Amino acid sequence: MYQIKYKRLGMTLIELMMTVGLMTIVMGALFTLSISLNDTVQNYNATITATDEARRALQILIPRLSHSSRQTINWNELPGEVLRFRMPMDLDGNGTCVDVNGNLELSDTITIQRDIQDANGDGLRDNQLVMIQGNNVTVLANHLFNPPEAGNPDGTFNDTNGNGRLDRGFFVTGQNNEIQIFIDTVGQSRRGHQFVINVDERIVPRNP
Repeated sequence: MYQIKYKRLGMTLIELMMTVGLMTIVMGALFTLSISLNDTVQNYNATITATDEARRALQILIPRLSHSSRQTINWNELPGEVLRFRMPMDLDGNGTCVDVNGNLELSDTITIQRDIQDANGDGLRDNQLVMIQGNNVTVLANHLFNPPEAGNPDGTFNDTNGNGRLDRGFFVTGQNNEIQIFIDTVGQSRRGHQFVINVDERIVPRNP
């Protein structure tokens, strides 16, 4: 007689459970990797955005301060969080910034500070840096570090974010006809962790 052999089709319950378990582990690992990559990309983009905000402000400020009149800078209020100055301007239309009497013609006062009074009406205040000249308001940077870390009389400071330096958001010092500008902007990770980007620049005004 011929013996009929049956081939077992499918899987046993144990094999099925092992397969599901392995798939769960693999899917969990892929999910974790995906979250990690997403966090990395978001942190990178937030860093780029914060850096671009600070550098954009400097790109606007550097040429203006370089051509500003030294006598019009608010030296007596520096170091501080507000910068004021005036720039040479051809007011009489003679093709130069000097009038017929040889005096330097100057623009309206330009003020650089946090938008504390919401001068441009966009609802952003302490975390926005603006340039105000007359009725014109230009946003220089968003995402300023806020509130500023406070310095102490002995030179120490309260390092609230634990990065080992004094972060003020916007701060200006002046010494020996040289202006130094500090801009601190903030990025934030998906998990809510903040990191601070710090840029600074030294500028010497060219005009008296």
